[in-house]
Amino acid sequence: MKILKFSSATCMPCKQMTKVIDELDDDTKSLFEEYTSENDITKFMQFNVRSVPTLVAVDESGNELRRSAGMLQRDKLLAFVNGE
Repeated sequence: MKILKFSSATCMPCKQMTKVIDELDDDTKSLFEEYTSENDITKFMQFNVRSVPTLVAVDESGNELRRSAGMLQRDKLLAFVNGE
């Protein structure tokens, strides 16, 4: 599983969530791939992302498992990662 993090350079909640992700253990942090609206618009379109920050959990084949839009604090972020 991977978690795609969609963000924007000008988005304050995106920056806050990046700080939360950076505080996670290395195994959990390694699940995240970041895509920005400034550089990765094709990926935004592929996953129909319309707001940031958005997290999309995908399986090994790239199929969407779950999605969350908006800033998540540490406990909610970990619950999302764990599929809870």
